[in-house]
Amino acid sequence: MDPSNVQSPRLGRRSTLVEENYERVTHSPSGRAIPLRVQIDSVLTKIAELTSLNSHQPAEDFKQFETLKLKLEQLENLQRDFEEFENWLIQNGVNLGPYKLSYSNLEGKGLTATEYIKQDTLLFNIPKKLMLTTTTASECPITSDLIAKDPMLKAIPSLRLVIHLLVERFKEHKSFWNAYINLLPKVNYTPLEFNLEELLYLKGSLTMVEIIKLTKRAAKQYLHFYSILENYGESTFILTKRNFTWAAFKWALLTVMTRQNPLPFAPNGESPHTGLGLVPLWDLCNHEHGQITTFYNPETESLESGAMQTFQAGDPIRMHYGNRSNIDFFLYSGFCQPKITEFDRLPISLAILDQNDPLSFKRKKLCQLLRLPTSNTFQLLGAPILENSKPLMRFLVIQVLPEADIESLLEQTPDLAPNLAASLGREGLKDRNQAEILLDNKLQDAKCLKHVIQWLLIKLKVQFRFLSGTIKNDEYILNSLSPSLPSSFPTIFILKMKFIEYAQLELIISELEALIKDLMLNQSKSFSSANSSLLI
Repeated sequence: MDPSNVQSPRLGRRSTLVEENYERVTHSPSGRAIPLRVQIDSVLTKIAELTSLNSHQPAEDFKQFETLKLKLEQLENLQRDFEEFENWLIQNGVNLGPYKLSYSNLEGKGLTATEYIKQDTLLFNIPKKLMLTTTTASECPITSDLIAKDPMLKAIPSLRLVIHLLVERFKEHKSFWNAYINLLPKVNYTPLEFNLEELLYLKGSLTMVEIIKLTKRAAKQYLHFYSILENYGESTFILTKRNFTWAAFKWALLTVMTRQNPLPFAPNGESPHTGLGLVPLWDLCNHEHGQITTFYNPETESLESGAMQTFQAGDPIRMHYGNRSNIDFFLYSGFCQPKITEFDRLPISLAILDQNDPLSFKRKKLCQLLRLPTSNTFQLLGAPILENSKPLMRFLVIQVLPEADIESLLEQTPDLAPNLAASLGREGLKDRNQAEILLDNKLQDAKCLKHVIQWLLIKLKVQFRFLSGTIKNDEYILNSLSPSLPSSFPTIFILKMKFIEYAQLELIISELEALIKDLMLNQSKSFSSANSSLLI
């Protein structure tokens, strides 16, 4: 998946101020954020209390030590980042609502309600001028010059944000977004940041296949930009080979991947969906499943966001990031939900290979005729599997077809569907919809469908058995980890993602086996009916 497509769809799409299903709150919240000085004093008091404790019990002393470390880390974040950021927001016209900037060891920086907040209360009104976007990238002389010359930046909007963010970070004179950049996480706990020892827990999993692809793609992008820096002198371009390190690029890439959102404005007449941006303050909200209550107001040129639910004082303020699968959350945000959701998917990488298949040449030729790739990563979704995973099922038709059927398709394709001859060119079908019709017709044949499901079942069962070999030990490891220790976070979410994949494999295998039973039952009924007719 290209980073340009990895958007956190937290922003509702509307061009008018009000939608019928969204009750607009016209007044600002009456509450004010707790002053940072008060927050700092509160933390200092707790630290003083903890340093005076001594239970003379090793286990209890260690618990107190854990709490002390967390409080010291919280103090460091409050003193270093939050006050500068809060002042910057206020100076630029942002009215802070009934929430405070907070720090959670498990979720990082976020927002916490300071009083009761009613659902739909307007919490954020962020002016466009505070957003770091593909528009501001094009308006920056340094970044725009590079965009104009580099095809990759022209093609991938999110990479424009990555380079734009790095340019602002390394500016000799303080960037307008300096307070925001300083607040951004120094480390983003996503698979690109996990070390090899942690990732070994996922070795052999479908998730690991996607992590490998993501890592290779990021490395290729870094090498691309590193090589073109040779064309720029240090006096004319802020990024140099000395500061454009892998660590710096990775930080910017992960910041963009975890925080970018589509915005309904774009530079140089581009279509609105290509506008991407980072939205300060608002992007501190962590995820919880619900409804999208954020919209862009074109009249005031600001982003408005309401409370998606009622919050009590002390509750973390959360928002709905959109209907995304657990693997997407894990790859691009570093976390996953506690259980399978209706949006979950299994990425299945398939290819028509020459080895062990004497028909591979003909299968590839059929793919060419139908204008389909000979290798791809397909998405296997939950029930109804056949309807939800059509591209995968169509590819498997080609994978399982016997030689006679392949020859028939290669020779008689123009006659197999209405008006198909007009759609054929020398290189194959001009209209891919016609290819889908052909393959969908094959899936209507019970014998072909049975072979498709059986082929898929074999692959999934091999994967399931592989994960089954370590799952009990993984559960033991997860139960032994402390959620309060930052060093445990990667392993905790890695193992949770592995359990999600395991559970999804188990569920889909069960559903596919049920489909096979239904097919066999229907075939048996048809056979019995035919025999009865003969007897009559």
